[in-house]
Amino acid sequence: MVAKGDQLAEEKSDQALIRAIKQDDAEACEIVWEWVYTLANSRKYQESDRTRDAAKDAAVAAYRRIVTRGVYKFAYKSPFKWYCAKIFVNEANRALKRKGLQIVDVDITEGVTVIDENQDVEDQATAVSQQIQKRLEPCLQALPLREREIIELLYLEDKSPAVAAEIFKISRNNINVIAHRARKKLQHCLQLAGFATAAEVSSL
Repeated sequence: MVAKGDQLAEEKSDQALIRAIKQDDAEACEIVWEWVYTLANSRKYQESDRTRDAAKDAAVAAYRRIVTRGVYKFAYKSPFKWYCAKIFVNEANRALKRKGLQIVDVDITEGVTVIDENQDVEDQATAVSQQIQKRLEPCLQALPLREREIIELLYLEDKSPAVAAEIFKISRNNINVIAHRARKKLQHCLQLAGFATAAEVSSL
C-alpha cells in the first residue's frame, strides 16, 4: 500500500512541493511530516524506549528545521525526500548522542524513486546521480569524523566555508583543504563501488 504522503508527493515536483511549503500549505507540510515520522518509526529506532524517544524528538526537530529553514537552503543536488531524510538522521544522531546511545545506521535513500519508465535524458542523469547518492553514505561513514562533519555541513546542510570555520574554530583555508581532501576520498570510494571515473562523481 502506498503511503498518503508518497501519493501526494508524486503529484508535486520538488520545486512545486518546496514552493507550497514556503506558503505554509498544510498538505505539503504533511508530506514532509509523514516522511520524517516514517523514519522515526523504522525498526532500527525501536530497540528501546530511549531510542524511540530520541527518534520522536528528532522527527519534530527535523520537521521544524525543514519547513522553516531547510526549504530555503535546499540546492536541488539530490531528491528533496533524501535531503529531508538526511536532516532527520542528523537530528536523530544528535538526540542519540545526548542520551549516550549508539548512533543508528539508516538507509536514508530507501523508498526514493530512482528510475521512471518514461525518463528523458535529463531524468536518466538525475537517476544516476541518485544511485551515486545511495552509495555515498557508506563512503561518508568511512571518513574521519572531522572530515565527515565538514562535508555534511558544507554539502548536506549548505553552510558556507566561513560558517564552517566559525563552528570548527579553524581558518576558512583549513576548511577548504579538509573538504578537498575529503572529496578526493569520496571520489575514490565511489570508484571502488563501481563508478569507473571521477567524472561520474564530479557533480557531488
